[in-house]
Amino acid sequence: MTHPPWSKQRICIVFYHGNDWDGVRSRQRYLMQALSERFRIIYLDGTWSRRGWITARRPEPGVTVVAGFVSLLAALERRSLGWLARFAGRVFSTVFRKRGETFVFWNAENSACPFRFIPHQRLVFDCIDPSFSEDLAEIAAFHERESAMLRSADIAFASACSLVERCAEENAHVHLLNNACEPAEYAADLIGASPRPPWWPAADRPIAAYLGTLDQRFDFALVTAVAQRTPNLDFILAGHVIPECEPLLGQLRALPNVICPGRISVEQGRYLIANCSVGMIPFRPGAMNDAINPVKLYAYALLGKPVVGTPIRELCERPEAVLIGRTPEDFANYLVSAVGGSESAPSPESLRAFARRNTWKDRGAAVADVFRISGWMDAFEQPASGPQGPARNPSLASSSLAP
Repeated sequence: MTHPPWSKQRICIVFYHGNDWDGVRSRQRYLMQALSERFRIIYLDGTWSRRGWITARRPEPGVTVVAGFVSLLAALERRSLGWLARFAGRVFSTVFRKRGETFVFWNAENSACPFRFIPHQRLVFDCIDPSFSEDLAEIAAFHERESAMLRSADIAFASACSLVERCAEENAHVHLLNNACEPAEYAADLIGASPRPPWWPAADRPIAAYLGTLDQRFDFALVTAVAQRTPNLDFILAGHVIPECEPLLGQLRALPNVICPGRISVEQGRYLIANCSVGMIPFRPGAMNDAINPVKLYAYALLGKPVVGTPIRELCERPEAVLIGRTPEDFANYLVSAVGGSESAPSPESLRAFARRNTWKDRGAAVADVFRISGWMDAFEQPASGPQGPARNPSLASSSLAP
């Protein structure tokens, strides 16, 4: 990839993933919040505003959220009006790009790819997850889109070691950027203000908690066997359940010591993690889950909760923070020993220290270091040498914004 000569520049990150700013709080929002301390952020929501208008707002200093624009681009592309979508992208750049500012487009998905229409000077690909499909055709299509994204990106970040290895096959500038925790989300006053949920178990027994989506990653058979082995523990499995997994979850729901409240609020999530005895990450071992760096690991550790997980790569590489149960018996025994304060489990103090070394603020600093080493910035002051065209890589021409 060739680029025009650069002078000192200010960087503005234009971010797209598909998750709305006000949606589920996750890597996308937390990382952009951390980076907003250094760069101006334009966060593209994936949905229309309520009245179908394009809207812009500033939810916090350094962040502008634009809703409706990506949907407009998608609508134009569906109608074979790509030329008009590119014109709209140039208008977007004219309206939002400040004088002397460089647009770095940060794309965290490989399907919509709205950067094809918005002029920018640098392109970042954030490789967050593998394909979660078990359909071979869908996996192949995902891989093809990802390959095109990697070939187009100037820099790629990846959340897990196996994703770094995959990305490095097609991009020479790949950097590991694990997930992290946001201490402000679990401040003592917020936890204290979180009410006890109505579904909280009446019995005063230790609680093993799981907070996250219940999908094909989750080992339903393992957790069923573990819950049956430990009747003196209550299991709370909180999160959205995908329809295909409802039958598997039904077997768990039938157990007297299992509660499945479904999707819960942020406040209920805080209460759950703060008041559970042990956190669980029961993902099925295999290549798909080896590519996941679980966000919940850092949240559990931040509140000093022992963590029991399955032998997936990212957990096995962190023995200082996780107990690995390779069989239902081992998993159950680790849960019981963790609840009992066994010396084999990491101490609450060591877990909190682990979490404090892995915050989103740390990840933001790591990104800034990569930008600096790559020659993209100098003391965070930077002005553009003229925008590049929005679609630099012909291999992305077949990508579609349409859902």
